[in-house]
Amino acid sequence: MYMSLDIKLPIINVKSLRELGLKVKINHYRKYCRYENGRIHIDLLPNSVADVQYALPRGGSVDAIIIDNNGVEYFGKSKCSDVDAYNKKIGVQLALTDAIRKLLISRTVK
Repeated sequence: MYMSLDIKLPIINVKSLRELGLKVKINHYRKYCRYENGRIHIDLLPNSVADVQYALPRGGSVDAIIIDNNGVEYFGKSKCSDVDAYNKKIGVQLALTDAIRKLLISRTVK
């Protein structure tokens, strides 16, 4: 038998963290295919520099950096497996969760 808990957890996203006064940086990376010297190369590149038409539909990663009021940076990362479709929203959520976990651990271990 399971007990229902009526707990409302805050939604963790870039907007809510910024409203708390934290700085948040997000970097998205996709796998791209390029052909060079007769060989196919697969690279992980930031979305901002690569041509979208060469982006592979699977794999990728997201880096999240949360900077607290003291200027301390907490780094979080999420990685999409090569069998999963790339989903930017899920990647951001997982990377933020990883960074927040590190922030909370640093606050409790003092």
